[in-house]
Amino acid sequence: MKGSLYFKQILPVVLTQILIRLFHVSDFRIVVGLGEEVRLIHAVQHHLSTFGQFVGSAGLTTLLVLWPRFKEPEQRARLLSATLVLTVALCLLVTIVIRFSGDTLAEHFKFAGVTQSFSGSYLSFGCINMALLAVQLCLDGALLSVGLQRFTLLNTAILAVGNLLFDVGAVHLFKEGRLDLPSAALAFVGGTSLWFLLGIVISVTILRRHLPFRKLTDRAAPGLFGVWKHEVGIAITRSISPLWYAYQVGGVAALGPFLVTYQAALHVAYIAAVPLAGALPVAVRDCSREISGKGAREPGTWLKELIFFTFLPCTAFLFLAAILGRPLLETFFQVQASAVEGQFLSLFFVGCGIGQLGHVISVPLRANLKNHLLTRWVVISELLANNLGFLFLSRQPGFHVGWLGYLTLGYASLYTSLVFLSVTRLQRKNGAPMVASA
Repeated sequence: MKGSLYFKQILPVVLTQILIRLFHVSDFRIVVGLGEEVRLIHAVQHHLSTFGQFVGSAGLTTLLVLWPRFKEPEQRARLLSATLVLTVALCLLVTIVIRFSGDTLAEHFKFAGVTQSFSGSYLSFGCINMALLAVQLCLDGALLSVGLQRFTLLNTAILAVGNLLFDVGAVHLFKEGRLDLPSAALAFVGGTSLWFLLGIVISVTILRRHLPFRKLTDRAAPGLFGVWKHEVGIAITRSISPLWYAYQVGGVAALGPFLVTYQAALHVAYIAAVPLAGALPVAVRDCSREISGKGAREPGTWLKELIFFTFLPCTAFLFLAAILGRPLLETFFQVQASAVEGQFLSLFFVGCGIGQLGHVISVPLRANLKNHLLTRWVVISELLANNLGFLFLSRQPGFHVGWLGYLTLGYASLYTSLVFLSVTRLQRKNGAPMVASA
């Protein structure tokens, strides 16, 4: 496939990912108008959005992997319906946990003053947005599967613009004294729910023209739960890890101010990975089509396109961020990182670059329904590097935040190595190189 045609396929998906990132970045910048205490609550709440994004992406990937394997529209409709039910059920479970642990979170992260009075409500809106975002991403997976990815861009554009207007309006009314702080903060986070709901209504309306939705009493699509549960395993680990990491940081008094720096660094990493994140679903879809015997192109074309058009630019940006981490955070997020935090940023962004290679290599495993291996390697890497590693380093004499960058570097290196070994084993089993076997 020529580069121009490839870009036509992935451009709506990439632009969608860019708008999602800009949506979060604008939130992070504008919320400072309500005060640093509200920005701290928002930083904690953001991890719920991250969870929703990963869980929704798990549903999206599941649909892309299984969609080519089902020919009848009724089967595909049941596949989508069952994926949505599983996604909502998981988000509901997380919401229940957050509701019962709201006071504990407020105490742990030291929400103070008037912000403590509405922190529970703020996190509740965060849970609602988490579920709505996850549902929207599942619907995006269906739109992408039927070749209507342009509508994913439309929905995200509506969300980004509408949410920006709500954010600016809430801060403006607060500064004019027409809204008190609790009302302005809840309007700030609650406006997002309305725009998510509008996007979901648009997506469902469009999909109803292409899929004959049936009742869930029909037999669900075979193989759905096996793929979905492992994708969700990856999603839960990758989304809870930053939250648990932030929880650990919040428990170390000397690291308190570092939490905002870490949140801004996550935003930069997500922005840098946007092209690859947008192209990966397309690569999984194309790879799955090849395995199903429906690929119309030379085997392995998806890998060449993925590497040259998205992976290399993303990696270059991340390594540039490793060099210019502190100026980036100060310019775009109004966060002034210390010299020690700058050491963390350099190691963190290099580790993110290595991790992107692992995501590229993982595509054949997902398309070959071997995503249980990814779940295993993600969990092992997170446990050894980001959890046990943090406990070990935080107890060493002279410990400072710069050391934490080694955790990201260690996690990414271990994860990428394990995925590479799994793909090598898969290619030997198939008796063909990775490109051809994919």
